[in-house]
Amino acid sequence: MTGCGFMLDETVALLPILQSPDADSLLKAEVEGNHLLQLGKAKTRLRMMSEFKRRYAAMPPSFWKWFLALDRAGQVIALYYCLMRTYLLVKDVHLNVFLPRLKSANPTVVKADVERHICQIAAMDDFVASWSDATKGKVAGACLSFLRCVGMLDGDGELRAVHVDDRLAAHFLSRGESWYLESLGMPLYEINRVKKWL
Repeated sequence: MTGCGFMLDETVALLPILQSPDADSLLKAEVEGNHLLQLGKAKTRLRMMSEFKRRYAAMPPSFWKWFLALDRAGQVIALYYCLMRTYLLVKDVHLNVFLPRLKSANPTVVKADVERHICQIAAMDDFVASWSDATKGKVAGACLSFLRCVGMLDGDGELRAVHVDDRLAAHFLSRGESWYLESLGMPLYEINRVKKWL
């Protein structure tokens, strides 16, 4: 996840390739030719392509069809959901660090808060425990970057709820994903109001 940021525009640009039966050869051509992404070195693009493929595979094809029909604000919210599903650590940090802080009297968060939580996970998970301090720092930074991209974190480190319009909320609720709306700070009374017209 540290090798590929939020990348909304790049995701939209690459989806036709990812949806193609010839995805592997087309992605290889993009790594070599750099026609769509216009990003850095081939080695960097190769690492990014691996993450785009991973994100794409984490969701069913119907999700991506729906994703492409959304406006930009909806795509941001949908992509963050995809990132939570792809990288379980992002979901863990969000639900156990960001959400409690959002609901607290002091809704602020800094990188050290995320790093502490990653160290707690490392105490129970050998894979995370094998990470260097630098890697833990990069992962913490990526979690905060994703949060800024979705609009939950401002430049002063203050957390705020994300507005989710009724149609988008209804989509998640109809699939039993109310937890995601709650994670974005949507109040329960708003969730229940949308549920009534499903």
